[in-house]
Amino acid sequence: MTIKIIFLILFAIIFYKKTKHGLHMLQLESYKNERYLKWLKNNLSKTLNITYAKPKKAFVVTARIKRMYITYAILFIILAILAIYTNTYIYLALLVALSLLAHFIVIVINTINSPIEKSIQKSFIKKAKKKLEDMPNLTVVGITGSFRKNQHKIYSKHNPFAKIQCPNDTRKLQYHNGSSTHNKRKLKPNTQHIRMRNGSKTNRRHKRNMRPSKTQNAAF
Repeated sequence: MTIKIIFLILFAIIFYKKTKHGLHMLQLESYKNERYLKWLKNNLSKTLNITYAKPKKAFVVTARIKRMYITYAILFIILAILAIYTNTYIYLALLVALSLLAHFIVIVINTINSPIEKSIQKSFIKKAKKKLEDMPNLTVVGITGSFRKNQHKIYSKHNPFAKIQCPNDTRKLQYHNGSSTHNKRKLKPNTQHIRMRNGSKTNRRHKRNMRPSKTQNAAF
């Protein structure tokens, strides 16, 4: 039993490092399993490492990542319980296999959590749309390309003759959660314009959700 506990602790340390890297890559791939699988296909050798080069974009422990950690914690509790009833050699082999497959288990955890994430996304979108509907005088500005978006941001912020109440945000608002959370938090009763960027990763459903109501002005 003591050997199992020692190996379980070592497994936890190694598994955490590999899992953190896998979650980071999943985050960079917008939490899309198909894109993450493509990354895995091109970087299989990296999945065997324990130390990794630091990416340009830092890993952010978002609420979504925390929910995935909870699912991992449940998995770890199951492994701890198995230590009591499983043969030592079989148990050690299981820990080694899980360590080697840590980057692939990220997909399993992401798939398990996907119904919860979809429900949360829908609630964000619903609240954001409700807030937009309550602002009939709002002008929705849809912009393609970061250059035009930045030009509009600089103009609305610094031009003393442009008396426009437009929330400025440095983030790229081209995803479900990003734009809906921005709308929910940043829009005020006196907001006149909202600037949205349609990036290459924005899907069709998201673009439909960004469309203004009939009572709102729009500029695309």
